[in-house]
Amino acid sequence: MNQLLKDALDQNLGLAQMDVTAMAADIGYLPLRNIITAGQLSTALQKHGPIAVVGGGLAQEMFVNGIHGSQVQLFDLGRQELVTQPANQFLREHGDRLYAAPLMGNENKGNFSELLAVRDGVGNYHGNHFVAYFHASGVTQQQIDQQMRDFLPRFVHIFNMDNIASVERSKLTYKQDVVLRFAVNAMQGLIHDDHVYLRRGKGNSFYASTLKRNWRYRFEEASFIGIDPLNWFPSPDDLGYAINSRHFLAGRRSWTYGHVQDDVYFIETAAIERYSHTVYQILADVPVVGIPHNTVVDIWNHLLNNALTYYNQTAVDGGSLVTGYERASFSRGDIFYREYDEPDLQTILSDDTFQAVLDRHPHLSP
Repeated sequence: MNQLLKDALDQNLGLAQMDVTAMAADIGYLPLRNIITAGQLSTALQKHGPIAVVGGGLAQEMFVNGIHGSQVQLFDLGRQELVTQPANQFLREHGDRLYAAPLMGNENKGNFSELLAVRDGVGNYHGNHFVAYFHASGVTQQQIDQQMRDFLPRFVHIFNMDNIASVERSKLTYKQDVVLRFAVNAMQGLIHDDHVYLRRGKGNSFYASTLKRNWRYRFEEASFIGIDPLNWFPSPDDLGYAINSRHFLAGRRSWTYGHVQDDVYFIETAAIERYSHTVYQILADVPVVGIPHNTVVDIWNHLLNNALTYYNQTAVDGGSLVTGYERASFSRGDIFYREYDEPDLQTILSDDTFQAVLDRHPHLSP
């Protein structure tokens, strides 16, 4: 933990007594200057990713996630929730306290290693399948084919339209494939990011595989702050880096679409994965530190709803087409999902329902 911040908290100092600038600099935060308009803030977000608002109590109190119209979207660490504020008001109140988090800079760049569920995961295997059914309203089959081929290059935009997580295209690559950097909004108080590479698969599918960074950010050279911001777990630096450098999951997720019958189509995503480190497994449902299970479910339900919105399609009731699935209601209609949690991968692979999913997503099988 940042020693200046720790001393301030231990001494119960008020904001006026804290050396906030020194705290931020010591952690490795980069102060952002001359941001006085919403356009300048938007440019800074594109360059640095989520931006910290430093000061006002604890040294990290909010993260700016994005700008939508005239509204700034923030994750409030104290309340642990997303809030919005008019851009002009936000800049008037916080414009002199904006910092780029150290992990978002261009300090150290290197290569990645792929994280596979069987080889690199711990604990139970998790399989899941999310699917939405829709009529081909106002478009031909050829137009649907073209739209869905465009899903891959438009993935970042579609994902971010309305979600509880955010993603951006990294300047880095993995074996010439695009690398994406994910941030779950509820985790942005921690200095952690998740990387995946994105690749076209067989047929109409494309898939992402989780990655481990093979280089360190500056703060990882001397702290465990990425996983342990409150210094709960004394840990050697190497262990902190080993945890923080990994996507919290090891495995793959795939997306595809297809034709069911008449003018009914589907769009879906499926995954086989495990936790990438014992610490992620232990902390999975610990508030603030871990990513709760229902958060992951929400992310992919939102993604399918966003896709229907983007392509101007409305979901139809596919309850008769799936058995044993949960139903989630969204603005474009119902989405269906099913999850598997087994100590033995073969139990998932041999499930009749999941076998049919695997036929459409052949790259999932590790």
